[in-house]
Amino acid sequence: MKYQFVKLFSAATLGVDGYLVEVEIDIQNGLPKFEISGLADSTIKEAKERVRSAIINSGYQFPLGRIVVNLAPADLRKEGSHFDVAIAIGILISSRQIIIKDYQIIAKLMIAGELALDGSVRPVRGILSMTEAARTNHFDKAIVPANNSQEAALINNIDIIKIDSLQALVDYLEHPTDVTAIVQNNSFENIRYDVDFSDVIGQSHAKKGIIIACAGAHHVLMVGPPGSGKSMLAKRAVTILPMLNDDEALEVRKIHSIAGYYLENHQIDNRRPYRSPHHTTTIVGLIGGQSPPKPGEITLAHNGVLFLDELTEFSRKTLEVLRQPLEDEQVAIVRGKYSVQFPCKFMLISALNPCPCGYFGSATKQCICKESERKRYLNKISGPLRDRFDLQLEVREVGVEEIQLKINDGKSIESSDELKEKILKVRERQINRQGKLNSKLSSKELELYLHLDDNATDFMKQTYTQTGLSMRGYQKVLKVARTIADLEDKDCVNVNHIAETLSYRTVDKYY
Repeated sequence: MKYQFVKLFSAATLGVDGYLVEVEIDIQNGLPKFEISGLADSTIKEAKERVRSAIINSGYQFPLGRIVVNLAPADLRKEGSHFDVAIAIGILISSRQIIIKDYQIIAKLMIAGELALDGSVRPVRGILSMTEAARTNHFDKAIVPANNSQEAALINNIDIIKIDSLQALVDYLEHPTDVTAIVQNNSFENIRYDVDFSDVIGQSHAKKGIIIACAGAHHVLMVGPPGSGKSMLAKRAVTILPMLNDDEALEVRKIHSIAGYYLENHQIDNRRPYRSPHHTTTIVGLIGGQSPPKPGEITLAHNGVLFLDELTEFSRKTLEVLRQPLEDEQVAIVRGKYSVQFPCKFMLISALNPCPCGYFGSATKQCICKESERKRYLNKISGPLRDRFDLQLEVREVGVEEIQLKINDGKSIESSDELKEKILKVRERQINRQGKLNSKLSSKELELYLHLDDNATDFMKQTYTQTGLSMRGYQKVLKVARTIADLEDKDCVNVNHIAETLSYRTVDKYY
């Protein structure tokens, strides 16, 4: 039998970006053999048996010649099961079991999907990045698994064709004009959160601190006894942040697609991510890693909130690796030949108890910890890491009077939607003035846009001398004060704004 050489296109991912992969299939007469080259990992090499069974169970013959599949470029290591469909359809075309009347159909066609043994097609990771790579290279269409089609359709200017089986792809290639599986382009939906900021009882000082943090994208450290509401505040912080715009939402969805988080119930929403890893999380789990590199929790929290509860229970080494990503808003993962950049622009909220038993400074319970134990416990958080928190809030226990006030006057408490609208206006004010949020200002930009009045300038000099602030801490005080002034719709930062900012640094007294 005379076989023909076939070249198709699939895609792969590196970091959060995709790139096209040429899938070349060549079958020669000879002893039966099936080889896959092109720096393919074990997952791809296992495709041999999946492809063989899927072809046979779809009603076709598996060729008995020498089959060579090459994945180009051959100098980049490839992993994943998404090459299965392209390899299978290439074998069927090469063995002339299906006839393609117009080869221009496959010249600009990206194919991705994992095959089950019965010929059905399963979803794969990273479909958004792959589809975006196809569009960037001016491809006309992308063949994707049916369960990936809703997220693939987020990419505009390329036709998304969903398939649920190998036979469905064969039918499309043989009769492209009859296709009914083109998916309409999607957009991101506004979906409400299950919790609301008005749920929080009391804690007026801590709540104001969280509002300020959300308005300027500042990092927050909360210290307080168990049950005082630290976790409750953190979970509701994300509900008062403005919804993601389409570009931000696409970035987030790409990251989650790479990580293998498939859409549930086909909901595509623009809520900000909220990640709360357990304190046993490793450095790789938090920062990212493995080979090839995968995103960690800080990247999964991109454009959202990362909440680290029981901060002192995390290993010191794990916490220290946060210092560079907090400043650079990206993390570089180097593994052998790989060097990828993962974005990690997130708002960090952390919580810890003031001592091992949790009740140091409590008004209702007595602390049983020794002074040395308390110091050793708190010193698990290094000074340089603590200095990266813009606001350091002391969260007190809620009194019965505050609970009663919530019951009697609950309607007067601002809801998440009301606060979100206020914060959106404050953020727009910052963007219009300086092109970025206050927490992202450099030293030179801070001098340009701060607008301290004369009394505030003198007060800050006095504060810097008396409190022993580091230069980073000094600048963070000014940034938070700028945000407080923006919340009050004031052009200049005055003494009251500085004084209020210093009230959100009371945690320093524990150290």
